[in-house]
Amino acid sequence: MIQPLVKTRAHDSVAIKGEIAPRSVYHLEILREIKQHAAQEGAPYVDHGDSYIGTTKPCYLIRTAVVRQMAQDWIRRHPELTTADYLDLFDSLAQGESSNEFSFIGILVEYLPKLRQTLEPCHLDRWLERAEGWEEVDSICQSTFTAK
Repeated sequence: MIQPLVKTRAHDSVAIKGEIAPRSVYHLEILREIKQHAAQEGAPYVDHGDSYIGTTKPCYLIRTAVVRQMAQDWIRRHPELTTADYLDLFDSLAQGESSNEFSFIGILVEYLPKLRQTLEPCHLDRWLERAEGWEEVDSICQSTFTAK
């Protein structure tokens, strides 16, 4: 079982390509899990993006069923998160370097219908500004939102 990071504050500073950038501790936990699952699955890491999904961001080629299960498990381990916590997490994931981090936003939103109903278009606009390729856009928009 993957242990969650202990939340000590909303953001930690970590080195990203020689810069210091705030990242949600929850983001760091998700990134660690993505890497662990990729290693367990033997999923290839593509450091120059994937032309099929239309991104130049690096990505781990993890099976969708594995990522979906990872998201469901992650949500179950974090019942205490507030809407503000999730918005901070989504903002952080949208700035992640891999396509997997960005796409995780849409999967979480899909599995959190009450949270989904509170999202404003400005939230989606902010995240979609960082989207690259059809897969990242679809992960947030396509089939994630319903009439209710």
